[in-house]
Amino acid sequence: MIDQTFSARNLLRLTTRLDPKKYKLGKRRADYLASLERISEAILADDFQFSPFSVSQRAGKPVYSVTSHVDEFALRKLSDNVARVYGVQQSNRSEIIGQVIPLLREKVPLFLLKLDVKSFYESINRVALLELIAKDSSLSFRSKLLLDQLLGNAKHFPGPGLPRGVNLSATLSELYMKEFDFAARGIEGVYFYARFVDDILIFSYASPEPVKIALQKILPTGMNFNDDKECILGFDRNGNCAIFNKTPDISYLGYKFVFRPPSALPQGKQPKGTAAPPSPPRLVIKIAASKLLKMQRRIMLAIFSFFRNRDVALLTDRIRFLTGNCRMKRDGDNGMLLTGIYYNYSHIDESGISELKSLTQFMRRAILSKRGAFGRKLQTYLTNEQRRLLISYCFETGFKEKITHKSTPERLKQIKECWRHV
Repeated sequence: MIDQTFSARNLLRLTTRLDPKKYKLGKRRADYLASLERISEAILADDFQFSPFSVSQRAGKPVYSVTSHVDEFALRKLSDNVARVYGVQQSNRSEIIGQVIPLLREKVPLFLLKLDVKSFYESINRVALLELIAKDSSLSFRSKLLLDQLLGNAKHFPGPGLPRGVNLSATLSELYMKEFDFAARGIEGVYFYARFVDDILIFSYASPEPVKIALQKILPTGMNFNDDKECILGFDRNGNCAIFNKTPDISYLGYKFVFRPPSALPQGKQPKGTAAPPSPPRLVIKIAASKLLKMQRRIMLAIFSFFRNRDVALLTDRIRFLTGNCRMKRDGDNGMLLTGIYYNYSHIDESGISELKSLTQFMRRAILSKRGAFGRKLQTYLTNEQRRLLISYCFETGFKEKITHKSTPERLKQIKECWRHV
């Protein structure tokens, strides 16, 4: 039986490596338990109320953050209870990509349909969600009470739907979409379906328009697809992309998949004694353009942050982090968490790797710039030796050689601080 209580021992299981220092829980396990016991008592008190959340804007939408460590642990356990009771969790990006690529390599006639749920979190009907949970006896009374206090009125989150930035929203959204996901896989013609938050990808033997209509019918009330982000591709029996809008490609979960159209194949007979030119590859895998742009922005934000704090070591760590990979201990077990340019985009091919060269060139041009106020600051704040060190880092080398650096959670938090909203 699942232990849904907000006890100190349950909260300890959800404690991360950064928490003891961040929330002053103490130095030893006994200290942690004593501190978490006080947090548990606060959550279980009859007069417990969530504190006001702080709010910021990201891409024109409000993003909420907790302001109380008691609330933080209450939300973690609440999310844990919902996830374990209803058996829901967010899809794994790496697993999805690992399933998608072999399917894309197959030489079979098919349609590829990519859809995006418009304003995903905002369009979730939280009243209907709370009613669904209220009718089910699986979730504990205390959990339901906290959910109702948090989402049952507009006190904390005046906007529609679920609040962005709160981890609980990701868990609740998966519960909300569980029935839709099950029904989508059963639509006639669909032989592969994947959803990562609001991004949906479908492989179908049937025409894509009826599939989309069927999906729209089973989409929860209030939700709609964003037509501007829709992409439909069709492939012939030889695996060539015969149906596309502007270009034969699709971007999904950070990757850009570029396909070969029939027109790219050698046409007509070749002159006698002349070898036919090689056909281009049927599939090229690159990093999505939006992700490349995001990395460029992070390079510039790292430099602008350096102008303010003059911390050369931090700038160096940020450039090293962007161009390489990071290894750190993972919370909850003895495993290691690997992230970075290779581990985030391990499936790109030679064409994708060549694009990393342009990213390295962008970084080096920025660091060596002598133009305007930007260049003058760099010339003033960095020595020649420091610049040489910075431009020695290389995206393609970090990828090819899987260059990996160790980092503490505290330092990693400092490194990422200037990219919080990018």
